[in-house]
Amino acid sequence: LGFYSQPLMDAISCAAMLSISNFDGQGLSNIAWSYAALYLRNEPLIEAIASSALRSISKFDSTQNLSNLAWALAQMSVKHMPLLEALAGESIRRIGEFASQQLANTAWSLACLGELNAPLSDAIASAALRLVADFSPKGTLSDIRFGVDLRGLGWAFGFAGRLVEPLSSQLYVAHLEIGEALDGASGPPVSHTHTHPSVEHAVHAALGVTSSIAASSPAALDPGGSLPQIVFERPEDGIAAFFKPPGWEVDDDGKPPTGRRLSSFLQQSFPSSTVVRDGDHAFGMIHRLDLPSSGLILMGATYRGYYHLKWLLDTGRISREYVVLCHGWICPTLTEVDAPVHHISDKHAAQKTLTHQQRLGRSTVTEMGKPAQTFIRVLAHVRRGPWKLSLIICRIRTGRRHQIRTHLHHVGHPTVADGKYTRAQIFASDSRWCPRNFLHRQRLAFVDIAGKEHAVVEPLPGDLLAALCEVEVWGPSVVGARALAEWTDRGAEPRAWADYLALPVGEAAAPAGAPPHWAGLGQPAGSGRLSPSRGAKVEDLA
Repeated sequence: LGFYSQPLMDAISCAAMLSISNFDGQGLSNIAWSYAALYLRNEPLIEAIASSALRSISKFDSTQNLSNLAWALAQMSVKHMPLLEALAGESIRRIGEFASQQLANTAWSLACLGELNAPLSDAIASAALRLVADFSPKGTLSDIRFGVDLRGLGWAFGFAGRLVEPLSSQLYVAHLEIGEALDGASGPPVSHTHTHPSVEHAVHAALGVTSSIAASSPAALDPGGSLPQIVFERPEDGIAAFFKPPGWEVDDDGKPPTGRRLSSFLQQSFPSSTVVRDGDHAFGMIHRLDLPSSGLILMGATYRGYYHLKWLLDTGRISREYVVLCHGWICPTLTEVDAPVHHISDKHAAQKTLTHQQRLGRSTVTEMGKPAQTFIRVLAHVRRGPWKLSLIICRIRTGRRHQIRTHLHHVGHPTVADGKYTRAQIFASDSRWCPRNFLHRQRLAFVDIAGKEHAVVEPLPGDLLAALCEVEVWGPSVVGARALAEWTDRGAEPRAWADYLALPVGEAAAPAGAPPHWAGLGQPAGSGRLSPSRGAKVEDLA
């Protein structure tokens, strides 16, 4: 209903705990689901639900209750091992009763909690293969929903390291067939219009102005001087990649746009495409890029292409690489941030559970977040006046909203000129020499439907290149100087992640014994932050 009242939720939890022994499987799963959906973690209530469920789980009248309870535990990041083991055992016993959504939710839940064990994953895989064998897509809404479930299974098994044959190929083929069926209901494959007028019309449509006004005042239409561009296309597969300039928005979430709409650009660039007019399929765009950021985005120009790319994305088979300038001197030994990222959409009822600061559209690292992994390679320690900065490249395994910005803020190194994740005075100082958030997606690597590898690159845009020319390498760092010169002197095209040389610890600006979060002016020094990633600890050696 979109309604939230803390006194009401407190009263419900108290009443539920007093009568928990009277709850059946549906009642237990429903109350757990309700609190999880509002991101409310009530420990006494959780323990009461778990105790009652352990006594009655074999009597749950529906497998939907099993999967809903598992989902609630994962959403609340509750690793109650006796209950998880009971859920796994009962799910295995009744696996033949599970619908595709229940299989996907159970696999997702246990994978998120790190408990998708071999017996359960084998049972889910066997049940999924039976459903796929009986599946014949017709381009209907139920097919689309089945595709969501297949991707959920792919993500869960991939994240848990259990996506193997024959499950992987058979889920992929069924998923691709859904796209082909949708294309069959909507028309032939399309390629984009390689003419300047289509791009011009896209800009006009995105900004909501007429051609006559645009012709008389082109500078007013695009003050940043940069338009989206199709930079890669494979029409036979219905896949493409385009460059998103800052200020253009991936408008795929139903909210009123705050920037220029990329959907309008794509609809003008691919006039015969149905998927780019389908908001339920994100107008063909398979991933997001924040409004102030720039870089590459993959898209499907056909449903077949879209479903191919979405499968790659959700199973971790697209390499997404970024160049970032952030505050502070990051210790080169910090190579991974593995910390759950939490974001609540503006329309979610749980917004009412947040403080004013939490309602600013930020993502946060919190125990109740979704799994998120960012890999970091420090290239150079630089400075601008008294400000200490790090030039880094990042890769992401997951794609949570604001993931890189959130993770860098979490470890004490917010992105330069990031108005959401830096203090107001730091943002004001950054904005005097860097016009926007210094984050650019520079490279995407993926395979086409035939399995051929492709890599698309996009050099650093002029505004960020000019900002980078404002900094200088700290001290006598040969590796750092070469890394900075690669952008500022030669403007070389981006390379693959593995081809970049990390800054040696011996050339790092922070001397031995200094904290890894070696701070810039106006920022706190290292605070011994714990990273949940594989037990790694960022030590404070100050």
